[in-house]
Amino acid sequence: MYFIIYEITNKITNKKYRGAHATHNLDDGYLGSGRLIKKAILKYGVENFERTILCECDSVESMFEQEALYVNAEWVNDSSTYNLKVGGEGGWDYINKEKLRWNEEKKKLHSIEMKKRRKSREWAPKGPTYGFKNKRHSIESKKKISDNSASTLSDEEIEKRINDWNSLQDIRGKITKLSKMWSVSHTQVRRFVKKHKNLGFA
Repeated sequence: MYFIIYEITNKITNKKYRGAHATHNLDDGYLGSGRLIKKAILKYGVENFERTILCECDSVESMFEQEALYVNAEWVNDSSTYNLKVGGEGGWDYINKEKLRWNEEKKKLHSIEMKKRRKSREWAPKGPTYGFKNKRHSIESKKKISDNSASTLSDEEIEKRINDWNSLQDIRGKITKLSKMWSVSHTQVRRFVKKHKNLGFA
């Protein structure tokens, strides 16, 4: 078994990716499992990437130690790399293939180490931000939220919404359809149903 730290280079953009890999064949053509590097390979074609072995290690533990050095916070935060997180966390693909498992002590130590890294800001995700963080509601959205967050809906509106609910019966995607019909979020649909569930829902 070979334990290596490798570097992948995009021959078109010169953008790079580093990782750890355990293999029985050094010429297996492995180019990494990171999300961004996989997308890049699909975009540019595997022929436009080349792999260089940066170092060979004598054990899986040593391999992960070296990965932490080669894939540090500075490397991850560099816009010219594909890596999304610091190295040294453990090779899950390798562990699963070899049917190995971390014991509870190793899991605990790993958890403590990653919490320390995040707290000290040595690691931060790269790429798009998910969820609503760093986003803002439009004026129109704010008005809809305000209108639908009013403390009391009219009797007519309540009756209309109950009829809308019953008319859709058990159609798949019911919450989504009502969310669009009422111009409210999925959560607000569920809240309405929960609040008025005794008022004629089928």
